[in-house]
Amino acid sequence: MPKRLALDEASKVLESVFTILRTMDMAKLEDEGLGSEILDVDVKLGITYCDSAYLTMAKRLGKILVTDDEKLARAAKRIGVTPMTSKLLQR
Repeated sequence: MPKRLALDEASKVLESVFTILRTMDMAKLEDEGLGSEILDVDVKLGITYCDSAYLTMAKRLGKILVTDDEKLARAAKRIGVTPMTSKLLQR
């Protein structure tokens, strides 16, 4: 059974999530070129289209990728994107 967070723990997590969201750049998929680029990364790295979109935008924007997914972190390194775990972000 999943652990239930105490109210103070849940509040801290929620505060962290909103802090992260305020610092994020959002991107819309408005052109076919970007869609094709994401698909190319998807096929090249053998990851999902969604994960590929995160990587493609991180690379385009010169940003780090925050993920706890080890496969996604390895894929990020393969295309020159620096991955960081959420644990490191919380320090």
